[in-house]
Amino acid sequence: MALSAIRLSPSAALLLLAGVAGAGDLTPPAGPIIPTMKTLQEVEPRIALSQTTTPGDNDSSPSIFKITQPGTYYLTESLVVPAGVIAVEIDSSYVTLDLNGFTIFGGSVGVGVFGTRLSVTVENGVIHSSGGALEMGPASSSTVRSLVVRSNSVGVRLGAGGNIENCQIDNNIIGVRFLGGAQIVRDTIVAANISVNIDADNSGYQDFRFSNIQSIGNAVSLPTAKGVVVTDSHFESSGGTLLSVGDNAQISGSRFQNGGTGLRAGWNVQLVGNAIFDCDTGLQVVGSGGLIENNYLVSNATGINITGVDNLVIRNRVRLGNVRFNIVNGNRVASIAAAGIAGTINGSAGGGQSSTDPLANLAY
Repeated sequence: MALSAIRLSPSAALLLLAGVAGAGDLTPPAGPIIPTMKTLQEVEPRIALSQTTTPGDNDSSPSIFKITQPGTYYLTESLVVPAGVIAVEIDSSYVTLDLNGFTIFGGSVGVGVFGTRLSVTVENGVIHSSGGALEMGPASSSTVRSLVVRSNSVGVRLGAGGNIENCQIDNNIIGVRFLGGAQIVRDTIVAANISVNIDADNSGYQDFRFSNIQSIGNAVSLPTAKGVVVTDSHFESSGGTLLSVGDNAQISGSRFQNGGTGLRAGWNVQLVGNAIFDCDTGLQVVGSGGLIENNYLVSNATGINITGVDNLVIRNRVRLGNVRFNIVNGNRVASIAAAGIAGTINGSAGGGQSSTDPLANLAY
């Protein structure tokens, strides 16, 4: 028997498909209609700063905005702040403030935390020409991230356990002032601040960590701070002491150039694998019990100056300058040898040094 196609009208085809798909009842259920979409607050669980959500106050320290509850907040426009006024006052712990790429310009304070607070984060914007850009001294365990802080009286005041990352802090009178220990600074440029790039307001603080920072045009001055760790960083100016640290410091893999003193350290320090150029004194140790190893010093008036005792000085290379080594009696110094000048070498042999001591310090 021959087969033939069955032709269906369009309406019949639709009815057949609806039956196959098992479509539901087209009559809505009884009861009120309710929304099924997420609210804006559910999609973006942040609060925009406004006079409705975060109104400022007009007390002795007036503010444009004041945050009084934990949460995540964001700026919706740049602010030009009148003299004597705080742009954003934070009166709560566990607050994140996103400047959202905008600028706070002027005022007595850009962002201020007042009272003992915990875990405040300010990020992603510019604070320019205020009395104090980030006054976060009373807050501990707080973070400053991805900010440009420029031309303020004080760039950043930060309480204990703070974290500064991916910032540029420049042309302030004071760049960063720590009001507590256990600080971390990484991936940050601190440059051309008039009084000091980084310092602390107290001599008893401990445990500072600096990684991949650039300090240009002034000093990082922590001469009594204990346990300072610096790695992979760059320090440069036209005079003064570029980096001054206290006892138990570990400074490695960093570069110092054009200072009065490149690197100054205290007792029981480890200064390993640094490069120091064109300073009056390249490396100075004023304490005892340290390890000074494998540093490379070029064109410093005095290369290595040690006034403490019982320091171990090995495998350093000091080139050019008036005085290569100036070390008092009582230290443990591997032999200091002049690096020999080799003749022409073409092949796999030649050269030679005047010392076969693998720990020798070389002066040339």
